[in-house]
Amino acid sequence: MPCDWRPTFSCDPANWSEIDFADKVWRVPAELGEDVALCAERGQRTFASGDRIMLLKNEGSMGVKNGSLGIAQSVTDARMAVMLNDGRAVALDLKHYNQIDPGYAATIHKTQGAAVDRAHVLATPGLDRHAAYVALSRHRDRVDLHYGRDDFDEASKLVRALSRDRAKGMTSDYTRDFTDRRQIRLPEPAVEKAKPAPARDPFVCLDLRPVCVCSRALLSMDKNASSVK
Repeated sequence: MPCDWRPTFSCDPANWSEIDFADKVWRVPAELGEDVALCAERGQRTFASGDRIMLLKNEGSMGVKNGSLGIAQSVTDARMAVMLNDGRAVALDLKHYNQIDPGYAATIHKTQGAAVDRAHVLATPGLDRHAAYVALSRHRDRVDLHYGRDDFDEASKLVRALSRDRAKGMTSDYTRDFTDRRQIRLPEPAVEKAKPAPARDPFVCLDLRPVCVCSRALLSMDKNASSVK
C-alpha cells in the first residue's frame, strides 16, 4: 500500500462517515480533483480524483471483492476509474456497480491480513483483546490509538476493554469451570424417560380358530362318514 495512506480502523461501522469526512479534510486540497456527487448503494457520496475508495461487493469479472481498496483516478457521475492497492486498474460503471464508499476508514474485520505503514485505531466499547491485536498490528512504522472520553472516562476502562477476553458464542465452547467462575446457573438437561417396549404376543404368527368352529367341523365329518357306510 502507498506510504501516504493512513487508514483509521474501528470495530463500529457507525463511525465511518465521521472518520472519512475528517480524514478527507486533513488531506492537502491540491491532491484532490473536483468533487462529484454520486448515488452509491449506501446513499449519496462525494468523490474526487485522488480519493481513497473502498469497494463493497465481490465481483469476479473485475477481480475485486468486498473490502478491496484503491485510489480514484478519474470520477464522473456515471463512471469511476480506480487504481487498486495491488496495482491493477479497474473501471466501474456506476449503473451496475455502485457499492463504493470512501476508503479512509474500515472495520477491523476487513483489515485482517492487511499491512500499512501507519494506522489510526479508534477504540470503542465493543473492542476486545482479539480485535485490539488485529488493529494494533497492521502497521509497519507507527500506530496511533484514539478514544473518546464519553466512551472511556478513565484510562483503566480502556485497558480493561483492550484486554477483555470475549466469550465464545457457541454453547459447545463453554465448559463447566467457565460457568462456575461466573456463577452462571444452567438448567439441567431434560431427560426423556424411555418408554417400555410393548409385550410381544407369542401367538401373533399362529392361525387360531374358535373351538366351536372346529367342533362343528368334526361333527359334520362324522355324519358324512356314517352316511357312506
